[in-house]
Amino acid sequence: MPSKMNFTFGCVILFLLALLAVAQDINECSSNPCLQGSCIDQINGFTCFCSDGFMGTNCELNINECSSSPCLQGSCIDQINGFTCNCSDGFMGTRCELNINECSSSPCLQGSCIDRINGFTCFCRDGFMGTRCEIDINGCISEPCQYGGLCLDLNNSYTCSCEDGFTGTNCETNINECSSSPCLQGSCIDRINGFTCFCSDGFMGIRCELNINECISEPCQYGGLCLDLDNAYTCNCNDGFTGKNCGTSRIMHFHFNQVL
Repeated sequence: MPSKMNFTFGCVILFLLALLAVAQDINECSSNPCLQGSCIDQINGFTCFCSDGFMGTNCELNINECSSSPCLQGSCIDQINGFTCNCSDGFMGTRCELNINECSSSPCLQGSCIDRINGFTCFCRDGFMGTRCEIDINGCISEPCQYGGLCLDLNNSYTCSCEDGFTGTNCETNINECSSSPCLQGSCIDRINGFTCFCSDGFMGIRCELNINECISEPCQYGGLCLDLDNAYTCNCNDGFTGKNCGTSRIMHFHFNQVL
């Protein structure tokens, strides 16, 4: 009997001690051990439920969100429960995942644009040059117009205003003014912006258009009538006269022949 009573008494003592321990349990959360989170008191201990971005027994560790290298084209700055990307030139986006299209502003004034990383390249149309195709190439700079022609610059081209007597893209051709056969009675020599006629005998004038009047010198004597011909003349002599210029008397001619 005494041993049974001793066992029962012991159990009671243990139960009372347990109640006493519960009644006197120390609140380990009272010292705010959880630096970044909430504390749950336990018997002879505590448990921390950390705020987002923290870890560790006491939530003392800031999780490094940059450890996974989230910034694709730039540097990463760790934040509390997050990160910030400082993007390299030419990139944008939360993770620097977007290549900025530098062609979106249409920088190439006279040509097509090719986007590059942090830049662009212009392929200029013919006749233009420069980083933005902003320079009109002067087609007249090489002085293509010959023989004093005036050059007018155009877009990707030029035109020549030629001096009189010349033609062609670069005024390189001397116009043949003899091609229209301007000399009516003679041969033509081409000149620059003109021609010279060498008239056949009996003709004169810029175009050999004038028949020289051989009768103007009155070659027919003794009242003979002069008839002008091409480079010649003929005399219609009065009665009693003969010869090319009517200079011979028919009577004297008759007596001369009789004497002979």
